[in-house]
Amino acid sequence: MRLPPLFYLLSLMATLTTATSPSIVQWNTTKSYGPDGPWQVVTVGVGTDIDGNELGTVDLHPGGIWESMVNTPHICNGTSASSCPAAPAGFYDTDYSHNAIRNFTNEPGLVWQWGSGAAFNISGQALNVLDVVRLNTMDGPATFGNSTLSAVDAAMITLPNGTSYSVEVGSLSLGAPGAAGLQPFGPDVSDSEKGNIVGKTIPGDLAAQNMTPSNSFGLHYGSASLGQVGSLVWGGYDQSRVLGDVGSFDLSLGSEMVLSLLDIQIGVEIGSSPFSADSFTGLLKLNASFHGVQPVGINPILPYFFMSADTCAAIAQNLPVTLQSDIGLYTWNTADAQFQKIIKSPSYLAFIFQNSGVGNLTIKVPFQLLNLTLEAPIVSHTQQYFPCRPFQALDGSGMYFLGKAFLQAAFLGINWENKKWFLAQAPVRESSFDFTHHKLTVNDKGPGVGASNVNSIDPNDTTINTDPISNFATTWDKDWTVLSIANKTTPDAGNGTARSNTTTPESGTGTPRTSNSGLSTGSKAGIGFGVTIGVLAVPAVGLLIFLRKRKGSVPQQEDNVPAPQLGGVHEKYAKRFYGHEAREGLPHEAEANGIHELDGQ
Repeated sequence: MRLPPLFYLLSLMATLTTATSPSIVQWNTTKSYGPDGPWQVVTVGVGTDIDGNELGTVDLHPGGIWESMVNTPHICNGTSASSCPAAPAGFYDTDYSHNAIRNFTNEPGLVWQWGSGAAFNISGQALNVLDVVRLNTMDGPATFGNSTLSAVDAAMITLPNGTSYSVEVGSLSLGAPGAAGLQPFGPDVSDSEKGNIVGKTIPGDLAAQNMTPSNSFGLHYGSASLGQVGSLVWGGYDQSRVLGDVGSFDLSLGSEMVLSLLDIQIGVEIGSSPFSADSFTGLLKLNASFHGVQPVGINPILPYFFMSADTCAAIAQNLPVTLQSDIGLYTWNTADAQFQKIIKSPSYLAFIFQNSGVGNLTIKVPFQLLNLTLEAPIVSHTQQYFPCRPFQALDGSGMYFLGKAFLQAAFLGINWENKKWFLAQAPVRESSFDFTHHKLTVNDKGPGVGASNVNSIDPNDTTINTDPISNFATTWDKDWTVLSIANKTTPDAGNGTARSNTTTPESGTGTPRTSNSGLSTGSKAGIGFGVTIGVLAVPAVGLLIFLRKRKGSVPQQEDNVPAPQLGGVHEKYAKRFYGHEAREGLPHEAEANGIHELDGQ
């Protein structure tokens, strides 16, 4: 029977509607993992048995590019599952998966990505595998064939004291560049029975099947300790997780997220400060070779802020923390009255970045999110810690990294199709998703910003929509304890710090500066330059005022930061740091295009 044309039209409209819908990933709301978190996970099915059923599930942290890194039973090194730290997150056994494609390349699998190996002293062994992967989304289970996996047999992280511990949880790849995010393993790599070997990534596969608008994602890690469920959207993003100004940047080498850090500051959102002053600026200690800026890589696989010893010390001297040199982390002195005052107040650690357009981009990370937990095997007994890791990049480049601790308060997105990435302030709310009714709800600790508002990212999009920055404060106004002037801390005699019981870092980790409110070296140089120009060229004042008005509203202490030389700094960094990953990422990933400024959006 011939169907009327209207039937075809309606069918086509339904198909097009489906094709433009982002895919919302379900997070595991009952599990989180350490040993330096807690960090939230997504549960993923991997492999199939001989009957085509799911072989097993693994819990993974969202992060990484190309391969998802998945632990195998070999990571236990012969110990029983009951005593293996990696067992609770689950294993993927390639030997028992009916659809697994193995032994198609001599290239080893990865145990680190996005520069993780330059921050952590990590070593291990892994095998490249293609297999079936399943994810739970708001529209139901989704299955992906020939997904690129790195089956990790061993992955050991070595601490500063020389002891090592095994990685407990793998990572879920966030995709790869291109319209389909494919990963061919070279023109000479083939199998006589299966043909050319081409791996797939989840967001790329969805876009290639016209299931989502583009090969892209939007991510906000949220906070496991505060009960704030994360957000991961393929082909789009949740606008309620994006507040205020949005930084839009080019991917370095086509796949790396690198930008310029101008300063780190301590402040308070509302009320009196728990510190001896309302704010502290100039906490970033610049490497002079970077011309007044500090290149930073954003890496969701890493847990901490990886920064120089001097920078960590400058921040820590205002906090009741002690550097534990054996593990390279600061632990909170929880018995100090200042500890509770700080983490319950509306105080924050602010990261000031150079934006791609006009002005600067500020991301505030509340101190309540920086009260994290260390567990075995890093420490023998549970301890609260502040996640600043004093380190020097293993290749001597002096780069910094910001990991999950930062991404608790930041939105991150990538449009893989045009190689743009996005960074913005995220809200701090304790929210949950009703998976039955597809409805976002907020518990009593947070007032709520409103329902989840999922938007598409189209292939050519260079920016995204945002909610008001005022939502940042309102999402916490029932959880913060606003301090009165009477609660303000009196500086310690002789050192001007804002704490009463704090141990200074040990020798060799950086000496804290006694001036907490001074500008960074680059800012001071800029001020000196400005004063000289003012004396020698008074008639130019009018022009300077005009230019400042065009520049837009930026924090006062950053007005005189010298113009950074982005291309040279970031391109040099990417070549030194990501050479391994440029190789793994195939020929089209070897473009050494450093970060470039976009026109004002």
